[in-house]
This record gives sequence, C-alpha cells and structure tokens, in this order.
Amino acid sequence: MLGNLVDNACRWCRGRVRVSASARDGAVAVVVEDDGPGLDPAAASAVMARGRRLDEGVPGHGFGLPITLELAELYGGGLSLGRSDLGGLRAELRLPA
Repeated sequence: MLGNLVDNACRWCRGRVRVSASARDGAVAVVVEDDGPGLDPAAASAVMARGRRLDEGVPGHGFGLPITLELAELYGGGLSLGRSDLGGLRAELRLPA
C-alpha cells in the first residue's frame, strides 16, 4: 500500500515528496504528500475507481489507488485524498494499530 502511494507521489511531484506517520486512538496514519498539481475533489473520487486514469500521458494502469483503498478497508482502515500544504496531493492511509 505504501509503495503505491509513494510511487504516485514520485510520479506526480515537481521535486518534493513528504512521508509522515503517527499513532493515535488505536490507529496508525501514514501520510504521503507531494508538491505536484494535486487533484480537485471530483478527480480525487474518480481516481479511486479501478482502471480510471485522468492522464493517459503518464505511465501507469490506474489500479494503484483503488487497490490501496481496497486493502486498507480489508484491514479495517481507509484511504483519503486531499490537498497537501506542499501544493499537491495528500494521501492518508489509516490502519488499526
């Protein structure tokens, strides 16, 4: 799961990727952020669908984020996408501790 998130961040960043982790209330959160173009809320929802790609000019198959979400949910966690203070995407993977 983390490999998929870091791979996406490296693919889309302009030059900076940040990974952080924290534990709280019986859960672990790993946040992967980049300084790339990011996604608006509608696009963030769309990329969670298997095989859905927003830019066919960039290498990939459109399965990384949906598989990460599915695995996180199987373990009782989740994945959320938002805007990073670096300017790009912020992906937060949450799993039970």
